Amino acid sequence: MGNAILVALVLMLVAAILGGIIVWLLMRNRIAEARAASASQSRSIFSEDDSEAQKEELAKMKKAYDDCQAAQVKLRSNSDTRIAELQSEINALKAELANAKVEVAAEAEKPAPQGKAAKEAEALERVRQRAKDLDFDRIGVATADDKDDLKIVKGIGPFIEKKLNALGIYKFKQIANFDDELIEKVNEAIEFFPGRVRRDNWVGQAAELAKKKEE
Repeated sequence: MGNAILVALVLMLVAAILGGIIVWLLMRNRIAEARAASASQSRSIFSEDDSEAQKEELAKMKKAYDDCQAAQVKLRSNSDTRIAELQSEINALKAELANAKVEVAAEAEKPAPQGKAAKEAEALERVRQRAKDLDFDRIGVATADDKDDLKIVKGIGPFIEKKLNALGIYKFKQIANFDDELIEKVNEAIEFFPGRVRRDNWVGQAAELAKKKEE
């Protein structure tokens, strides 16, 4: 009787253990299935999120690319416009340079005597204004109608002769009548080198020439 009870208890214990094992196995399978389903769902969610994020990123990249293309087209257009403007400015500068060269060439071709004649006329006018300071009562009055060739006197060149004529001095005899005061006044009036009239002895030369002319 006692042994039968013991056997029964053992069998019940074994059955309970087996039942527990079976229940544990069943629960483990269900937990594994639940975890797998959850993981699958999570992957599906993440995959959908990743896809949307990628689409947004691609959309941004495409917009940036389009903006870059538009900016490149605009830059090329602006560059072409600026190049055309610079070319136009260069052409204008070339035209101005060509005109300047023409003007310089024309100026260079102008006859030099015109400028020289103007300066000469200005100098003669200055000399003519000083004629009033000379004592013509002493040296005598003469005109261009009876002028001597004053260039024969050493020290009197063509322009100096013109200056003397501008003062009213045309004849050797007039120069021969210079005194010291007149020598200084004439030397200054014709803007000659200081003391040159005296050093070249215009008075002595003119006196000899006047004497020869009278003879």
